[in-house]
Amino acid sequence: EPLARSRHLATAEAALYAGRTAWLHHRDTPLTGEGVGLSEDGRLGAAWTEADSTLRLVDLEAGALLHRWEGVPDSSPLAVGARAVVAASSQGLTLWRVEGGAVSLSEEDWRQVVLSPDGSVVAAVGLAPVVPLWDGRTGEPLGELVGHGDVVESVAFSTDGRTLATVADDYTVRTWSL
Repeated sequence: EPLARSRHLATAEAALYAGRTAWLHHRDTPLTGEGVGLSEDGRLGAAWTEADSTLRLVDLEAGALLHRWEGVPDSSPLAVGARAVVAASSQGLTLWRVEGGAVSLSEEDWRQVVLSPDGSVVAAVGLAPVVPLWDGRTGEPLGELVGHGDVVESVAFSTDGRTLATVADDYTVRTWSL
């Protein structure tokens, strides 16, 4: 199981950019767009396409479209969960929910967005030494993780979603219990 999972995620990390279009291929289900994301378990994918301004949530294993949002502004990067996709765009950070529509989380610029494995928490990295958190179901702010002395560069959830790890430009790595 761990080997299969790591191989699966390695395939996801191989989403390549050809010009501005990213592609991801899992089994017989290609997923293309200008912004592509994958769920933590590698079973779901999302893609934003500039040509028709749509965001699609796809079950990569079944090859089935789960949801399609139209009129979505430029969106990347993507954090993917079973019930929502979180997208950063020139208009800020938006939680696109399968049930309940879109919720604006922030109007700031974000470099990385992650969703906890169960979809309950959204974390984002911008140009600050803090990491804001939002409820992954409602979009309500949950607070900020404060403690780095410089800009946070990266953030990742543990597989159980109980711990968040952050890396900053001050050469520190911190872990946070949620």
